[in-house]
Amino acid sequence: MGTKQYTMDEVRNHNTKDDCWLVISRKVYDVTNWIPRHPGGRQIIINLAGRDVTDLFLQNHPDYVTKYLPTYFIGDLVNYKESAALLEFRKFAMEVEKDGYFKTSYLYYTLKFLCVLAILSVSVVCYVIGYQKNWGWLQIVGSVVLAAFLQQVAFLGYNVRPRCWPSAFWNFNGLVERLAQCASCTVDSTLFKSLYSFYHHKVMSFDGFARLMVSYQHILFYPLMAFARFFLYIQSMILILFKDCEYRKSEFFTTVGFWTWFLTLHSYCVSYPVLIACLVLSHACAGILHVQIVLSHFAMDMYETDWEDDFLDMQLKTSLDVDCPWYMDWFHGGLQFQTVHHLFPRVPRHKLGALQLKTREWCAKNNKPYYLATFFEANKQVVQRLKAVAQKAKFNGEVDTSMIWDALAAQG
Repeated sequence: MGTKQYTMDEVRNHNTKDDCWLVISRKVYDVTNWIPRHPGGRQIIINLAGRDVTDLFLQNHPDYVTKYLPTYFIGDLVNYKESAALLEFRKFAMEVEKDGYFKTSYLYYTLKFLCVLAILSVSVVCYVIGYQKNWGWLQIVGSVVLAAFLQQVAFLGYNVRPRCWPSAFWNFNGLVERLAQCASCTVDSTLFKSLYSFYHHKVMSFDGFARLMVSYQHILFYPLMAFARFFLYIQSMILILFKDCEYRKSEFFTTVGFWTWFLTLHSYCVSYPVLIACLVLSHACAGILHVQIVLSHFAMDMYETDWEDDFLDMQLKTSLDVDCPWYMDWFHGGLQFQTVHHLFPRVPRHKLGALQLKTREWCAKNNKPYYLATFFEANKQVVQRLKAVAQKAKFNGEVDTSMIWDALAAQG
């Protein structure tokens, strides 16, 4: 009996969590039973159900993972042709791996870990000595150093991301989800409607309050980023207490550990004004990280779940690299290489700079765009994008500016 054959139209019909097919290298797999066991989480597979995920699979998984595929193989894909550029990219990806870009230097990450530990130590020393000497100013300095620690440890966690560490400790993309839930920042006018969030598993209404917030999002953007960590704290609690949390115990204990350490550190503050100043400064300065997280995407094209472009074009159109000298790598933590990171997510941070140059050369040779802007230019583009969408929100519906004052005054 020969191998069954399927067309892409047939595969697209199997696009739910209870009936999930994927295409990898022109082979069709029924991965429905694998969904609850996927180490990367269930939702990523469900979102991609009924699609060709060849490049997403190959770039996000090491070779040994392919040994699990035959178990779920159900047939071959026929009458399907990838673009010439995508086929060339796959050859390029093989060349990148052959050249050793996927190899990690553990010494590099060990040194990074020691640097992060040193920053934390300096912060703790400032708080303790400030307490002993009654020097509030030193504790305020320590809070700024603490912000640097929060930024740098996020970079380290983002770069390393081992499976054994609880996701809540490192997962800063919750910020973007929280902003979406609050409807406070929207980068495309097509989102002027109620949406279903696959992250929160509920419909987020685009109501009058949402329209109001979006209408002034270009003004609210930086204040929101300055205090975005507080949204993360709330979301962490909601996740652990009320959501379907895959690693509830580890999430709970790491969260308790964080708050025990954080509250103990700030119990050394010499006065309430110093305590407030330390809390505000540490979070506001660390808010630079949250700007960096969205900087490479907010100014670019946005894709919903019905995207039609292939893997290559989607990554190039939706990502922007931040152009900066090598000696500022510590400040950006690898986030300045978002395009090449999305194309090759398993490449370690210390190889991204060299790979960016190689990828830009390949894009130029194959007539593909590669977007690049300085840190300040990227910020400008984001604010302009937010402002343009805000103007559409105003013109597409009446927004009473007096509502701002009512909201600030807690009047309903």
